[in-house]
Amino acid sequence: MALVTPSFTLNISPTTRIAKPEQAVSYTVLVSRAGSLGWPVTLTVVGLPTSVDSAWSVNPITPDACSILTLAIPDKPSYGNHLLQVVGTVGTQVVAHSIELIIDYPFRTYLPVVLDIGQIIHYPFNIYLPIISK
Repeated sequence: MALVTPSFTLNISPTTRIAKPEQAVSYTVLVSRAGSLGWPVTLTVVGLPTSVDSAWSVNPITPDACSILTLAIPDKPSYGNHLLQVVGTVGTQVVAHSIELIIDYPFRTYLPVVLDIGQIIHYPFNIYLPIISK
């Protein structure tokens, strides 16, 4: 079985986005013609964390145009780094491009650290403070 060279490419900018709960982030997806393709390309995103919603500004998209992928982060997301795949499909042709979504903790604080010599420095780190109801 011979491999078929896809007749389109995907270019995505930026490839990494950082978000906090209840925010939305966007990626610009450029679908370029790499031959005589005239058919629309259907775009999907694979690997989304639970409860993260996705929306495309244009889908399917005709080559040599852009679509904006918007990801809406819920109020209680799965924190951390998430490797996603943007996939374009035309018939049996499939092109995938990796992107990263980093869901950061909502609070950042600086705690003082005392060194042996009596100096105080402030060391940044994330703290997640859950709300406990009675």
